[in-house]
Amino acid sequence: MKNYKNYLFGLLIILLTFTELPAQENRIKVLTAEHIQNKFIRFDQGWVYKSGDNLEWAKTDFDDSDWKPLDERLNYVSADSIDWSGNGWFRRVLKIDSSLYSKTVGISLWQSGAMEFYINGKLQFKMGKIGDSDSEVRELHSFPKAITFNDDSIQVFAIRYSNHSPEEYKKYGYDFGISLTMSELDNSINNRFDNLHNRIQFRSVFIAVPAILLVLHFFLFWFEKKQIQNLFYVFFLFFFICFIFINFQSVFLTDIDTYLYLRKFHFAALGFTIFFGAITIYSIYSKPTDFFKILFFIGVAISILGYFEQSTITIIIGYTYILFTSIAGSWVLYSPKYKKINGGEKIIQIGFFIMALSGTYQMVLSFNWFEPLFGIYIPYIYGVFVFLISMSLSLARDTAVTNKKLEKQLLNVKELSEKTLKQELLAKELETERRILEADNERKTTELEEARTVQLAMLPQCLNDFDNLDICFFMEPATEVGGDYYDFIEAKDGTINIAVGDATGHGMKAGIMVATIKSLFSALGSNLMIPDFFKKCTEIIKSMSLGNLFMSMIVIRIKDGNVIGSSAGMPPILLYKKAEDTVDEIVIKSMPLGAIKDFPYELFNVELNSGDVLLLLSDGFPELFNSTKEMLGYENVKSILKKYVHLSSDGIVNALKKEAVDWSAGHAQEDDITFVAIKFK
Repeated sequence: MKNYKNYLFGLLIILLTFTELPAQENRIKVLTAEHIQNKFIRFDQGWVYKSGDNLEWAKTDFDDSDWKPLDERLNYVSADSIDWSGNGWFRRVLKIDSSLYSKTVGISLWQSGAMEFYINGKLQFKMGKIGDSDSEVRELHSFPKAITFNDDSIQVFAIRYSNHSPEEYKKYGYDFGISLTMSELDNSINNRFDNLHNRIQFRSVFIAVPAILLVLHFFLFWFEKKQIQNLFYVFFLFFFICFIFINFQSVFLTDIDTYLYLRKFHFAALGFTIFFGAITIYSIYSKPTDFFKILFFIGVAISILGYFEQSTITIIIGYTYILFTSIAGSWVLYSPKYKKINGGEKIIQIGFFIMALSGTYQMVLSFNWFEPLFGIYIPYIYGVFVFLISMSLSLARDTAVTNKKLEKQLLNVKELSEKTLKQELLAKELETERRILEADNERKTTELEEARTVQLAMLPQCLNDFDNLDICFFMEPATEVGGDYYDFIEAKDGTINIAVGDATGHGMKAGIMVATIKSLFSALGSNLMIPDFFKKCTEIIKSMSLGNLFMSMIVIRIKDGNVIGSSAGMPPILLYKKAEDTVDEIVIKSMPLGAIKDFPYELFNVELNSGDVLLLLSDGFPELFNSTKEMLGYENVKSILKKYVHLSSDGIVNALKKEAVDWSAGHAQEDDITFVAIKFK
């Protein structure tokens, strides 16, 4: 009975792999500002539909009483039941109260075609390009759209929609309509950014760790080919990485065809993940039989079938294969027939139990009985990750146990009389290695010092020859070649362009990024609008294929006391206003250069008066730790700046440098520190 429960747990994990939490339906009769405050409201009900295309249907006073109401949600439109022709319109009436009059809200969309969105007869925005089957341009989703209600309690929504490939989406089991949610504009934008940020972090962790383990176990197999379980585990990790990539890529895509193409490999990735997981477990206990060869070729056949056709029958066949393979793996894991003397099975059993527990929790979450703990909506993937780690630990333990046994056998046959000779040989080898290491370290130190000297020579010092400005620059790298950067350009019309940047990481790669950005800033920094300059930098960084290497950056332009600027993932700019004797933060939420193409960077604009101070800085100073692991923090930085605003820019920078030394109290600097102090005379 105990083993039977474990098999059910294994089945539960597989079935929950594609479980989605049901969305809350909209049942609000009169929408108020309170309804969308920090909430997302879905609009799936109350729509009417008509096939065809006529711009008159967007008008508020158009009579749609003979239009057909939709029984299903708006994002699940049946082509058969409504005679879909490729183009159609959807309308609905929304009642609002006075709290939403003239208020701008955010609309978040998921769609698989092209659309135009109207409110009260006025076009609010477009996604893709509506046309026939040849000219239509489809778009998957985009950043939240801003719409503004008028001062009327009745708001008429009209959607002009185009999708000439419904059968293609139905073939793969996907919707070909629209899903629409509404919230406050800031909440919609922040939610989109948070979603992107979380997906990037999630994908990085759940791909990077398995990738490292993949390389490790590949070499374990390479050096000991008798341990075939390491090879099977390498394939298990490879298909797990593919599975994670496919299932968490949609948020980064706007091309629906690319999304559908990736989903063709869905069953292959999941099926072979389960297959190689099962055969890895089996190979730990016994030599794989011909049974697994048959399972493998069946998996290949199902993968080919899933690539060309994803009908209901294909899905049933795929899940049956996954279920059968999972049972085969769990049977070997818990059956008394298969026990190993090294004891590694206990580690895998614990990992499997955690995976089953997370799957049970995922099932409970799917009923929406309570909010998820710690805001985690997909706990099952963490359970799978724990199981992955447990398998790696078990294989590593088996290797270690085997090596220990071999070492004991070798020690028994060694001759004690060779001890002195071996010590002499060892001493010579150590001396040779020491000399090689010293020479290599000396060479690397010389190269890094030369690179640091070149980098620092590329950067300007304090500037005092401007009529109304007093500017001073400072940078202290945490390594020989830092990732921080600053620069300035004086345009022909007298405009001062100042840049501060922070490349991810340190060392030579960060130095290459800094050199690239400096060249771009020198060539284009004063010629393009700042957002255009950022987009150009992102385009060039992406073309360099540097992987997860990005550049945060601030660029400002100063002329006659007027400052405009923008930020790409940098800390807040500190602004001291002498008239109010206050230090304020200028915060712009944005992504670093090289992260997202065509990101909408925003501009800020401030006026400087005599005695005002701007402080541009990287995160090295506010995130500086002292000997007790306390972080300095931005509030302390603001207080420190206020103490020294009466000094010149050179005095301010020197004071900040001293404060950094006093705060760290000998604790090693972990990040580059950069200041640019600008004082208006």
